[in-house]
Amino acid sequence: MSDPAALGALAGSVISSMQLNETASHRYTGTPPRTFGDRSFGGQVLGMATAALMRSASSTDPPHSLHGYFLRPVAPDVAVELHVEPMREGRSFRTFEVRLQQEGQPRFVGTGQFHADEAGVDYQPSMPDVVPPDDVEEHWPFGPVESRNIGPTPPAADGTHAATRRAWLKLRAPLPDDPVVLAAMTAYVCDLTGNSFRPLSLDTYEGFTDASLDHAMWFHRPMRVDEWVYYDIHCALNHGGRSLIRGSMYDASGQLCVSMAQELLIRPTAP
Repeated sequence: MSDPAALGALAGSVISSMQLNETASHRYTGTPPRTFGDRSFGGQVLGMATAALMRSASSTDPPHSLHGYFLRPVAPDVAVELHVEPMREGRSFRTFEVRLQQEGQPRFVGTGQFHADEAGVDYQPSMPDVVPPDDVEEHWPFGPVESRNIGPTPPAADGTHAATRRAWLKLRAPLPDDPVVLAAMTAYVCDLTGNSFRPLSLDTYEGFTDASLDHAMWFHRPMRVDEWVYYDIHCALNHGGRSLIRGSMYDASGQLCVSMAQELLIRPTAP
């Protein structure tokens, strides 16, 4: 599917899925739309978990950190239930646990922590110097997010890459001015890691099967993913059938807005 109107409608269905229904105190339901085959995209789960956490915390700011484990695949077009439990409510920090289940089975569990605003010093190295999105062709004209892939950095003398994915990303539909949906869709886009976790086979998706095991992200600043954002990811390690990646997401002005770390399972497919 590459029709712009159809892709915009698909993006709209993802946005709508982040507007959860509250069924009881700290309990929500929602239905992930079908976007990538018979399994819901991991970012869909992260986005719904983020929305549930913010709704339960009555917060207009996202959690400063979110850590979660993918326990089982989540099917599209099937309702999920999200339960949030307050773990600690302090003056500066509040911590919540979120559990997502589908058809009676736990599918995702995570924790989110909220930090009250405080004054502090600012420090941030500059965003990597990359070509702007208008100078890059669209990489994958499918799905709810437009991707303009710059590619990995050139290999060093030892064959490793400083970055295994560099891409400009933008949602194909406008977002409402709802801080919960804005943060949830940031979490959604944060999981668009491509094949950055396989630095020895970056040019193909064939020959391997993979699955996200966990996901950690830190919300530093607000960001709108219906505007261009730059995602820079590097693979830190492939070992024991697993891959560890780290990523940084910047807005178009060069502000670091989100940091990410994720571990994935990688297995070769049968010949």
